[in-house]
Amino acid sequence: MSNTAKSDLDIFPAEIKLSIVKSMDLRSIRNFMLTCTKHRDLVLENQTSLCVDMARRYIVPPAGPIFDSVAVKTNGFWTRGIIQPGAFKFIAELELRDRRIDRITSYFPNLVYLVTLSGFGHTTKEIRSRMIPLVRRTLWHCDAISDIAARVLPVPRDVDTSGMDERERWAHEALCNDMEAVHNEDPYRFLAARHLQIGYVQALADLDLAMLLLVSAVLGSNYARVHEAAHHLGAHVGQRAKERITVFEETALRHGSWFLWDEMCGDAEMRRHAKHMIEMGCRELVEFEDGNPFAPSGLKMTLMKECRARFLNHLRKGRNVRPLKVINTTWDVVKRAIGQPTEDQVKEGTRAVESLSEEMARMHIH
Repeated sequence: MSNTAKSDLDIFPAEIKLSIVKSMDLRSIRNFMLTCTKHRDLVLENQTSLCVDMARRYIVPPAGPIFDSVAVKTNGFWTRGIIQPGAFKFIAELELRDRRIDRITSYFPNLVYLVTLSGFGHTTKEIRSRMIPLVRRTLWHCDAISDIAARVLPVPRDVDTSGMDERERWAHEALCNDMEAVHNEDPYRFLAARHLQIGYVQALADLDLAMLLLVSAVLGSNYARVHEAAHHLGAHVGQRAKERITVFEETALRHGSWFLWDEMCGDAEMRRHAKHMIEMGCRELVEFEDGNPFAPSGLKMTLMKECRARFLNHLRKGRNVRPLKVINTTWDVVKRAIGQPTEDQVKEGTRAVESLSEEMARMHIH
């Protein structure tokens, strides 16, 4: 920047400069800091407040520490560090997620097209344009669910268990073992965070809940189509293709864009990592199906149950409902939200037109 430009900028008070900086991306902020020592010091002195304000501009602002998407390989596993709020590294991670979500949503594959095609049959440019922000928001919710595990403290082994009954003691041991597994054989489960992640899903607004179910279902369908063509599904002994699709959807809900990027857009090593995460999820699913009392409910299971309870609450309790009916009813929630007629409304309109045509024919009106 020229000396003249510097002097022109110096006429503004620090508050105005900081207000401008808040609207910049990190690359622009770095360039601003290079203009002069005064600007560099101004930004560094206000880094915490700047980063807090900058984080609020994202679709689903983080509620605390978040995971780092730049994973480190230790003991054969990719593990993610934890980033505290109030630092430019925190904003760098959010910018990375935003770019990846934009790529996943818009280009590779065309997720918005798949989502709208599933629910609307014949799609239009207008429908897809309305769905884009909803799909992006959904992927941000997946990242928020993932970040809950970054805020769960390890379970200490030195807790006095003498006052616990047998089941409570077993549960405590299970949590301790799980936290150890984070650093050893299974760094992707985060069992201690599961009840909080389930609570997050259950607390979502109707539209967010509906989109979360639909996007996860479409992602699972796309995963099945891609891997079935490559003969990868069902490759594991004892694991049916349907189970692996369920685990894929569960892993997407639990690890968000970090996992989806590896699976959908990553290089060969990233794809191997994603496959390994699915294998870990299959092990957990087997534990649950075998009746392990400490295997918690999955997020996909919670999602289906919550959508059924909210959107099909007119059905008698205990009645068995096929997943497809839950998904179709959930689509009606989205259609109403974006101003599109639901399937029932289309049928009702068709019947009304037919009735009017019959009446006009009887009256010989042409």
